[in-house]
Order: sequence, then C-alpha cells, then structure tokens
Amino acid sequence: MRRIKSLFILTMFVLLVQACSSSQTYLELTPEQSMLIIGKGPGQDAAINPYQGEKSVALVKNLEGARFNVRIQRQGSIIDQVEVRLRETKEFILEAEDELYLDTEVNAKAKVSFKRL
Repeated sequence: MRRIKSLFILTMFVLLVQACSSSQTYLELTPEQSMLIIGKGPGQDAAINPYQGEKSVALVKNLEGARFNVRIQRQGSIIDQVEVRLRETKEFILEAEDELYLDTEVNAKAKVSFKRL
C-alpha cells in the first residue's frame, strides 16, 4: 500500500512539472488583425507567455488559413519579422523584454506554445 501511495505521489509530481514546463494557446486571427501574444497590455485579447520576464521559447504553428507574420519587438523597435506558411512551425527565442505579435491580412488559425529556456 505504501508503494502505491509513493507511486501515485511521484506520478502527480511528474504531471505537475510537465504542466508547468510549457503552455499552449490556439488563436483565430481575423483580417487586418495584429495580435500581441506576450507583453500584453490592458484591453488586449491575447495569450500571455507564462514565462514573461524570463528568457523563453515560443513555438508558432500555422494550423489553417493563409500565411501570417510573426513580429518580435523590444522597447518599440522591431527585432525580427518572419512569415509562417500553412502547416509550418517556427521557433522563436524571446528575451525577457521581447513582445511577440501575430499579424495577418486574412483569416488564419495558429497554435502558440511557450517553454522555459
């Protein structure tokens, strides 16, 4: 009985660590929309990087629709802009103060996952 209890506690710990180690959000993008993903300000509808304020990795996958752009900014300056095509996944290393935006001119659907670096 004690062994089963220990195994249960170990399993719960592993699941908790796994749940805390990454986060993902599905986003539907509409035409002419620019969506701020991290560094979220008041009134913006977006996902927040759970590791905001720390260096992290963002995985952005284009699930459906047309291509869209990922824009990374730091203190108002554009650091990088990358196009993500249909069914393509791109990885972005984000510094603690970076903001990640998704820009589109047509309907698209994206999956964004974050993990600690």
